[in-house]
Amino acid sequence: METHLQHTFSVAEAKAKYDAYVKELLADKEILDKIPVFGNISKGVDTMCNLSEGIYENGLKQGFAEGKLEGRLLMLFELMRDKQFPIRYAVKKASEFGIKDEADFRSRSALAGYDLSEA
Repeated sequence: METHLQHTFSVAEAKAKYDAYVKELLADKEILDKIPVFGNISKGVDTMCNLSEGIYENGLKQGFAEGKLEGRLLMLFELMRDKQFPIRYAVKKASEFGIKDEADFRSRSALAGYDLSEA
């Protein structure tokens, strides 16, 4: 035998229930923060959350930078493969965004799956 419980709330009722729940949680947190052990844990958790957010944001920035570099290099590899761009110009252009020399350029092209041995 199946029993289905059905509740329908108006938006105002749902908001009131949510607000009451949040107040209850905040009251519980205030009580726990007054106990020295829990207060220190709460501060530690807040610090760890802030730290992890900073690490996440730095990771995003680094990932975007690496993605931009990879996109630029892939464009150069494609141009060279299609014989539209000589390697000396590609290496010069790549040096503008951090490639050290022709050997570095060739090693990155090999990692990306491009064979520049004929270039």
